[in-house]
Amino acid sequence: PSRSPSPEHEVEQQSQSSEEEVEEHEDGEEREDSEGDEEVGEDEEQEHGEDEEVQGQAQGPRRRGSSTLPKRPIPLDRRPIARPVPPRSWTPPVEGSHKRKVNGILGILCRQHYPGLVQLPEGLEVADTFDHYAAVNDVEDRDGRKFNNKMERVMNEMLDFYRIEEGYEDLAWQVARTACHKLVKDMMYEAHNQAIIDLKTAMDVQVNRKEAITIFPTKEEYLAATLWWMAVHSDCWEVLVDKWCAENWAATHEACRQRRLLMQGPSHHQGSLSLNEYAAKYSEAHGGQPINTFEAFALSHKGKASAAIHCNPEDPPEPYSNPTAYSRLSSYSEVAKEVYRQDYDSRSHDLDGEVVMRAGKGKKHGRYYLRDSVIDTASTPTLSQIRARTVSGGPSIRERPTATQALQA
Repeated sequence: PSRSPSPEHEVEQQSQSSEEEVEEHEDGEEREDSEGDEEVGEDEEQEHGEDEEVQGQAQGPRRRGSSTLPKRPIPLDRRPIARPVPPRSWTPPVEGSHKRKVNGILGILCRQHYPGLVQLPEGLEVADTFDHYAAVNDVEDRDGRKFNNKMERVMNEMLDFYRIEEGYEDLAWQVARTACHKLVKDMMYEAHNQAIIDLKTAMDVQVNRKEAITIFPTKEEYLAATLWWMAVHSDCWEVLVDKWCAENWAATHEACRQRRLLMQGPSHHQGSLSLNEYAAKYSEAHGGQPINTFEAFALSHKGKASAAIHCNPEDPPEPYSNPTAYSRLSSYSEVAKEVYRQDYDSRSHDLDGEVVMRAGKGKKHGRYYLRDSVIDTASTPTLSQIRARTVSGGPSIRERPTATQALQA
């Protein structure tokens, strides 16, 4: 049967740039928090080398991004140094023996240690959140290490590959956990499409993701295309397959796909870069002048970091990659002037958590209206707190438009 490659041949489907992801239960918002969905960063196309862990020789379709873990053990003084950037990003690793992105490594570790079906008080459930990892006991590894649960296993193994910048150790745990919540969510979302891609590859038929979402295999075909991280969880895989084969699932899936097709143009131009990495690359290509997160968000919806583009909140919709991006930026800028002052220039400030909350009427499905990956939850007031201190005639709290409404605006 077809089987997806081992961890050392699995794509890093990272999620730090990756905001407003399209899920099948959402209303067609653009998927921007999955790095590499649109373009592949040149630094991510690495060849397999002697410094990469290899536990098997399974071959599979070529995929975006690095596909191996750096070989362990890595001496402590040769591990790259990384600094956490809330809520779920990291500075690019410096020094050390590799330049791999932290969330890419975490993504593979989440797959390696996937717990399958989890026994909860209410019964067996498919592990589809990172919280489920905490419900499963860890087992001793070949180095004699044993942690309390699978969640701790993933986060501790991250330290096999990195040193955390001094003074940021506690924050690193918080950021890693937040990142893993997103990574597991994305990995479960992509499982269906990846199974179809692997199934077709075994038949010598190459399909991409856009083609895969239009294909509906039989149950037997799904079962023959078990993903590598599900290989020891056949009972869990069958539960997922039964869901995909349910009568109403295909109709719901297709309806959501049609809504996503309403979006005109690409969701963004970040490629495999996080927003902070895009900002750094733009700065490097434009004379070294740093840009803030508002400018980076706007520019990433106009073109690549190396392009001759500039941030101007007064620009019409045409320069932007799609109408939804323009709608969000316009709403944000208008609300920012209400909160601060009419001559407030959004280009002079990082994205403001309260303004984002007001512009999108809080969170939706746990996500901010824009740039979910750089809004610091800890310092951002809740919608209830904002309402409690908003006086009559004060700054507005706006309804969040759907993707369809944004297109019609």
